Amino acid sequence: MAYMDILPQGTPNGRTALLIHGKNFYGAYFENVIAGLTQKGFRVVVPDQIGFGKSSHPDVHYSFDVLAKTNVDLLDHLKVEQVDVPAHSVGGMIAMRLARQYPERVSRLALENPIGLEDYRLSLPPTPLEKLYSSVMKQDTDKYRAFVKRYVVTWDPALYERFVEVGSRIGLSPQFPRWVSVFASYVPNVVRAARNL
Repeated sequence: MAYMDILPQGTPNGRTALLIHGKNFYGAYFENVIAGLTQKGFRVVVPDQIGFGKSSHPDVHYSFDVLAKTNVDLLDHLKVEQVDVPAHSVGGMIAMRLARQYPERVSRLALENPIGLEDYRLSLPPTPLEKLYSSVMKQDTDKYRAFVKRYVVTWDPALYERFVEVGSRIGLSPQFPRWVSVFASYVPNVVRAARNL
């Protein structure tokens, strides 16, 4: 599990924040949040969840229970007993599992646009894994840019084109089919977990 461990820039407040990213990005997209928290005295731990960013991309069954445990393992490795957890999108599901399974480790929970707080049974019918895989394999730079644009109100290439570049470069890698397999397998688990929350 790749991660950043950033020390406070301001007067240390003795607290640690664990930032949990959503499915379509990686830890570095919290750049502004990291700067704000470290200036307020937080130590900030920012992992790339297993299957994303610079972390390994094993072809395994992904579940929120497993992902919560990998974050606890990281905290154990860093000898961090308790954290405040800001989380975004699918990261909110991981954070919820973390807080439910390891309540003694979570001081505060802040969820931004979390998924899983609504019932997906009618709006997201099951999609075969092969269809998800095929769809992502066909994605090119323009399609990925359109996808990323859905996340922002006003598109500013100076701010957001770097996310498109990362997504495009993944597509050039010989490991792209494996990455797509991991990415596609994540979706049914997200929906299944949201239905059972």
